[in-house]
Amino acid sequence: YNEKLKERLINEFGIATPTGLQITKFKLYNQQNSKCMYSGKSLDLNRLFSDERYGEIDHIIPFSRCGNDGLNNKVLVLTEENQQKRNLTPYEAWGSDDIKWKDFEARVTATFLPFAKKNRLLTKSLPDEDWNERAINDTRYISKFLRSYIRDNLKFADFPEEKGVQRVITPS
Repeated sequence: YNEKLKERLINEFGIATPTGLQITKFKLYNQQNSKCMYSGKSLDLNRLFSDERYGEIDHIIPFSRCGNDGLNNKVLVLTEENQQKRNLTPYEAWGSDDIKWKDFEARVTATFLPFAKKNRLLTKSLPDEDWNERAINDTRYISKFLRSYIRDNLKFADFPEEKGVQRVITPS
């Protein structure tokens, strides 16, 4: 999918070597139907790639507060909208303004987004998830899997003093 997006950026927009940031912006632009998620204004794709200050990728739940850098925690927004939101969740930023919040809710609901992203955008409290804890558990699982895989598939040298012992140690 990324390779197809790279090809489009090269062929359609003349970007010689698309960066990861440009690819992510393009993904979000397509996912959001070319609209700023916070204001609902149309995004100019050419300007998005030619003017770095025009649009930004924002963490829905601020990265400093949850540690989640996944695509389901990111939206493409106009820079001024991101500056207004600051280090807040959307509800913290606009929840006290009934008109703005209802408009935002309607826009999010009407946009075809992954369920997890919609939940993040519309949450009125910080998610219960502890993303850092989940990442540590995932790392722990992968480490155990790799330790077993190496132990089962790698032929170890025989050491006379440790006959038949295969040691694979994973650091904590």
